[in-house]
Amino acid sequence: MPEIGDEFAGYSIERLLGRGGMGVVYLAEHIRLRQRRALKLLPPDLAHNDDFHQRFERESRLAASLEHPNIVTIFDAGAGRSPLYRYALHRRARSQG
Repeated sequence: MPEIGDEFAGYSIERLLGRGGMGVVYLAEHIRLRQRRALKLLPPDLAHNDDFHQRFERESRLAASLEHPNIVTIFDAGAGRSPLYRYALHRRARSQG
């Protein structure tokens, strides 16, 4: 897994946003375009598990096909330096007040 400050697939890893059963999410900035994206990586221990690999790819395709203000936009998905990844639009949380 990348560390803070590492470069991964053209992005600079800025900080950890969260982790769950299907992956680890980082805030990353595109090195040339200076655009921030959420980067979700399949954990290395699951990267070689065919079932999780297929689920992650299917989840990426399905999420990319959706357009809704409450669903993040998927920009890219693939494999880089071993873990599967996908980039999504990063939106800051807005106040409900």
